[in-house]
Amino acid sequence: MRRGAAHIIGAVAAAVVAGPLLGLARPALAQEVSFVPRPDRPVERRLDHFLHAGGYRLWTRDTVLGPGAQVDGPVLVLGATVRSAATVHGSIYVVAGDLFLRPGARVEGDAVVLGGGWYSSSLATVEGEVVYRPNLLLRVDRRGSVWEIVPVENVPRAVSFEGFYGFSLPTYDRVEAWTFSWGATARATRMAWQPSLSARLQLHTRGIQALGGRLRQSWYPTGTLRVDLVGERRTRTNEDWIRGDVSNSLAYLFGSGDYRDYYRSERLGAGVLTASASGWHTEWSAFRERDRSLPALRLPVFFKSDSDVRPNPTVQGGTLWSARALVGYRRRAGSWRLDASVSAEAADSSVAGDFSFLLGEARVSGRTEAIPGVRLAFFGIARGDLSGSLPGQRWSALGGTGTLPTLPVLPLRGSRLLFGQVTLAVPLGLVEVPAVGGPQLFVRNAVGSAWGEGTSPHFTDNVIGGVRLFLVEAGLAIDPSASNLDPTWVFGVRLPASARR
Repeated sequence: MRRGAAHIIGAVAAAVVAGPLLGLARPALAQEVSFVPRPDRPVERRLDHFLHAGGYRLWTRDTVLGPGAQVDGPVLVLGATVRSAATVHGSIYVVAGDLFLRPGARVEGDAVVLGGGWYSSSLATVEGEVVYRPNLLLRVDRRGSVWEIVPVENVPRAVSFEGFYGFSLPTYDRVEAWTFSWGATARATRMAWQPSLSARLQLHTRGIQALGGRLRQSWYPTGTLRVDLVGERRTRTNEDWIRGDVSNSLAYLFGSGDYRDYYRSERLGAGVLTASASGWHTEWSAFRERDRSLPALRLPVFFKSDSDVRPNPTVQGGTLWSARALVGYRRRAGSWRLDASVSAEAADSSVAGDFSFLLGEARVSGRTEAIPGVRLAFFGIARGDLSGSLPGQRWSALGGTGTLPTLPVLPLRGSRLLFGQVTLAVPLGLVEVPAVGGPQLFVRNAVGSAWGEGTSPHFTDNVIGGVRLFLVEAGLAIDPSASNLDPTWVFGVRLPASARR
């Protein structure tokens, strides 16, 4: 009798101790989750797809999962904290909550944390993709048996602005000097397909025309589909993959050089885009375009002679009608990222316009940290004429600090381009600066060439090594195939918008 009583007492005690753990991990029953995603937020549309797929466990209280525990996923966590050393058989989505993965934890699907905290041990494993958006503010409310996920911005805003109250950072180049931009978007939030009108106005302090900009009308038939009508008059370049707008402006302003060629373009077109935070995405568009050459200006810069003005190549006049298709894939899983795309642009003068050509392009970039703190990154681009003759406004250029530092600024130019590079960065472990990190030692190998039809490519190989601290890189570059290994000093700023390495 006493032994039976002891068993009963022990069972009750075990239930009292284990209940807060096992009970919290139990899915909530007979409850509904309501969410209206914003059409211009791919990660919210991803959450919406997850909710519509159903079959998930719903956790709304703080949960602790010990080593050896097994959870049949997928799992949705709303406004709660999960600390796990267990195995989750499927994906786990956390909204307005925190996810702690302790040593030995395993997630066999994706780990998506929106508007909360993500804390993972290097000894934990996520087999799928990691999506962490701490600045995506979402609120979780409960109304009876319905859980509501509500964006803090009261989805969607009728009017929203780019940058700081519509103003973006100014840019500086050798054709228009300073360019100041302001942009805003107005949405009819209560109408079907949520039509929106986006306007971007540009003011140039020098150049042929003081004003430029873009006007775009968009519709959202579904959460992943966008239909556009676009009209624009602006300065375009084919070298924006080398540096972002701001980092290229800083390079030119402080004497390193303008790593772009420019031409003026007026375009009218339509497009259909399928957006996705992860996985496949596509773009289909058709444009009518008229282009013209732009002169280079002698502008004030620091640490450089005013007489050193590099002209823009001449582009062909006339009307260009073209259609473009792009298929891309992006993925982020654990410590690695991958972004790849293939596109083709076709023009036929027998149908419309003054040009006939087929232009193909492929890009790939990614990075991984197989060893914590040691980053391996890669980037590659190939583009050129598959048939016909490309006009000058579709040619590409290569050379200089952003690509091959032993060469001058963009000396290689033609209708075909091939470039690739691999970068290895290793932390020095000397000092850690809050919010910046510590210095890293990096080494990079870059190879590329640009050439025209009827000529042979002359590939240049560069090896670059130096020290990186946050956004700044400094080091030396050599051409190992050159007879005289005369090193070239390399100094640059890597802003997030252009940090493809």
